[in-house]
Amino acid sequence: MILWEEESLNDRGKICEFLYDFNPDTAEKTDNLIEAKVENLPRSATYGSATRRHSWTITNNS
Repeated sequence: MILWEEESLNDRGKICEFLYDFNPDTAEKTDNLIEAKVENLPRSATYGSATRRHSWTITNNS
């Protein structure tokens, strides 16, 4: 379960209010999409490796 911070909820509301003026259906779909994607965050937190590092070697070929 995701606990939304007040600032995040306010931002989400502003996005939906902006979209609502142009297309109410799009505003609702966008809000549902944001909610669905955020609900997936706990499951995707373990994807990949946070410790993976890349190193690059720069050589001077002159």
